[in-house]
Amino acid sequence: MIHPVAKQKKKQEEEEKRRLEEMSEDEYDALTEEEKAEIDRKHLEQKKERLKRENEKQERERREKEMQALLEEKRLEEEK
Repeated sequence: MIHPVAKQKKKQEEEEKRRLEEMSEDEYDALTEEEKAEIDRKHLEQKKERLKRENEKQERERREKEMQALLEEKRLEEEK
């Protein structure tokens, strides 16, 4: 079971992420330089996380294909 505080924090993070994604160019332009820098930092952080997940997925898929190829090779050897 997820702790209520952790659940609330996750919900706040998701809402913040959605707010950033939906922010218009005019809204962004109206921010102070410090706020823009913080938003840019958050966007980069989100991008890094997304790329990390994509790389992990690709690595998992590569290992699975490699394992399937080895199993197929073993099966073919056993048929001889």
